[in-house]
Amino acid sequence: MIAFITGATGFIGSHITDVLLSHGFRVRCGFREHSNLQWLKDKPVELVKYSLFDEKSLSDALKEVDYIIHCGGTIMAKKPSVFFHVNRDGTINLLKSALEQTPNLKRFVYISSQTVGGPAKALTEPISEFDQPNPVTNYAKSKKEAEDHVLEYGKYFPVTILRPSAVVGPRDPAIFTIFKSIKNRIVILIGMKKKYLNIIHAVDLAEATYNAAISDNTIGKIYYIADEMPVSWNEIMSIGKRELNRNFTLNIHFPHFFVLGAAYSFEQFRRIIGKPHPFNLDKGRDFIQKYWTCSVDCAKKDFNFSPKFSPEEAVLDTIRWYVNNKWL
Repeated sequence: MIAFITGATGFIGSHITDVLLSHGFRVRCGFREHSNLQWLKDKPVELVKYSLFDEKSLSDALKEVDYIIHCGGTIMAKKPSVFFHVNRDGTINLLKSALEQTPNLKRFVYISSQTVGGPAKALTEPISEFDQPNPVTNYAKSKKEAEDHVLEYGKYFPVTILRPSAVVGPRDPAIFTIFKSIKNRIVILIGMKKKYLNIIHAVDLAEATYNAAISDNTIGKIYYIADEMPVSWNEIMSIGKRELNRNFTLNIHFPHFFVLGAAYSFEQFRRIIGKPHPFNLDKGRDFIQKYWTCSVDCAKKDFNFSPKFSPEEAVLDTIRWYVNNKWL
């Protein structure tokens, strides 16, 4: 079996690559110009240079492919239209090429985002696949529109959509800054009250991707992928403090208005210098939500989803990887 993975050079894509290799797949890894191939080095993969906006490169990348795992996209942009151009329009181009080049495609798996569903109303009411999506950011809206097109192409070949929660694990560049701050004895929390979220270890997400891709029960469906036990940011910080041996820290609580104001200012500054950054107004809106929690009952029922890492184990594994690889 040949699987083509977009975004294979990134944090999530590289873990999916590892898991598919472990299950005996031939893996074709798509990479873009200027991509860093560090997580694919010395692995038995086929590297293919491609662009979601170059028809010829997509055609070449998809030849004789049995599975497509689409996790490529952008989480930062100089302006909102870029999110839709890359995440929605890029997905449409990939779907069109798949229809033309892979007549016997066994599955198209789209790695979306929990943010498409929006935040939960209460800790006791996690969002589920049966709730009306409520994306609150341009990023999430662009992923929702991409999902719509994936489902539309489900009439031509089997599709499955996964909405992972916050992903942690080795190679994660996003949450690294949080633990770097803790090592420097600074703990930053948003708002005055606890905020809760579900997290998922990258290996558990990668295994879920494999299991969902090969299951007939998942065709044409959407699934939230997360550890079902919510965790607060305060708990994550406490785990980090214990593991990094930082008993004393300076704890700073930023009120919501400050977070949104800083995010807007930073976004405008980065737009002027022409370099987008993950911390923008979209991310600020994400940060101030109380409950990023979701139900995984459908994934458990349809393809026996069962993460191996608890939230604490996932956080500890991430921190220890940072230390062992001298990031911290």
